[in-house]
Amino acid sequence: MRNLTTTICLAVALLFGSAGMIASADSSQQTTGLIQSKINTIISNEKKSCGDNFATDQAVKLDLDLDGNIDLGILDESGFSCPEFGASYYCGSAGCSIHLITTDDYMRGHVRGWEIITTQFGERLVLMSLHGSACDEVGFITCYKVISISKGKLVYHKLKN
Repeated sequence: MRNLTTTICLAVALLFGSAGMIASADSSQQTTGLIQSKINTIISNEKKSCGDNFATDQAVKLDLDLDGNIDLGILDESGFSCPEFGASYYCGSAGCSIHLITTDDYMRGHVRGWEIITTQFGERLVLMSLHGSACDEVGFITCYKVISISKGKLVYHKLKN
């Protein structure tokens, strides 16, 4: 009788555990789908402006908090190309437009460059190199902002060099 009870408990645990894993996978796919949908909308709008000659690099989709789910999409316009507009249409002295996309938030700005960094505490952040005017400095001075995600919202911090 004890073996039967153990077997039933084990079967129930596996069943509900599997259901939880399926729900988690569905949630992750929904999140990725929402981010991709927002990326597709941005790209679609650019294609309308440029026409058939528009080209772009793929957006970067990241699991910034390393929980196994995509939580950030980055679309960098330095990868956009529209020959009719010329090389400087998407980029200039302030850098190139960048789109940071979560399911709950969106941010667009100009960056000279960006990268994902990991702090000594294991937190992954987006480090952006910016035109000085973004930090109330003259243009030739580079300033930095760091982006993190908190409860689906993009949070940024200005860093002085």
